[in-house]
Amino acid sequence: MPEYKGLRIRLGAQIIDGIIVGIVFILLLRTLSYVIDVTRAQAHYLTDFLWGPYWNYNQLMLFLVIGFLYFFLLEGFAGMTVGKTVLKIKVAKDDGSPCGLTSSLIRNVLRIIDILPFLYIVGMILITRSSKRQRFGDAVAHTVVVAQS
Repeated sequence: MPEYKGLRIRLGAQIIDGIIVGIVFILLLRTLSYVIDVTRAQAHYLTDFLWGPYWNYNQLMLFLVIGFLYFFLLEGFAGMTVGKTVLKIKVAKDDGSPCGLTSSLIRNVLRIIDILPFLYIVGMILITRSSKRQRFGDAVAHTVVVAQS
């Protein structure tokens, strides 16, 4: 019987992954600001888009896309993100087989529900109450978070 991983270790992995996604986001914005060749009038708009004093809709959408792709692709292909690798946990199907892209897509799209109302409250409650330590996305995708073998 696999050892299902609970809230603390998953939170640790999420923090590591959040830092990585943030760094990738900042590096991408920096790269865009240097790579895109724009006229002087466009440069002002681009600067406001990338470095305005507040987050605008475009920045938020870019951040969400980067985060989604990070989790979807790494868990889909490798079964683990960098944070999960560091903490020696992985995502697998309930039967122990690799997660795969389809299950990863389902569990990461449904992260929208787990994050409600804020700070993963729904996901945390479900993880602590589930015998397999599953959040909603895991239950629907038939995935679990277990120790790396």
